[in-house]
Amino acid sequence: NDLTKKQMSLTGELYNLKIPSIALITGPAAGAGFSLALACDMRIGNKNSFFISNYSKIGLSGDYGISWFLTNLLGESKAKEIMMLNYRIYADEAIKLGLLNFLFKKDFEKNVSKICEEIVLQSSLAIGHIKSNIQASKNNSLEKAFKMEAKKLIECANSKEHKIAVSNFIKK
Repeated sequence: NDLTKKQMSLTGELYNLKIPSIALITGPAAGAGFSLALACDMRIGNKNSFFISNYSKIGLSGDYGISWFLTNLLGESKAKEIMMLNYRIYADEAIKLGLLNFLFKKDFEKNVSKICEEIVLQSSLAIGHIKSNIQASKNNSLEKAFKMEAKKLIECANSKEHKIAVSNFIKK
């Protein structure tokens, strides 16, 4: 249906990007905005950040993958609590739950820049493979994870990026 296509073309594409995605939460992440934030690889907040589902308050059950993302991130019971009770999850609670990876109450932009710079300095091939390995692990057995990791590690080991990184490491 059309809604499924819209969800896949927005949240699905965001989740499946080959490059890292970071949501900067500086206010409310509500409803579909909550879903979009959860689709990102990391979420960084400030003192004004909060999350709220609000779907059932307006007679809706949720969309853009919120039930899948919340369940995979926090577990079934906590996902139901958040979706059914619709309370605000403020920054301090969000960091404890794992909805936020980082919470910067001061020097937000400076700290965000440091994180982005650190990611950019890494091998893009390795980062892409790390992301796909982790995302595939939800549906893979340990044996399949071993096989996937081995294949991608060998690909990385044979890459120009790896050779440059090793050379730079030795120089230090």
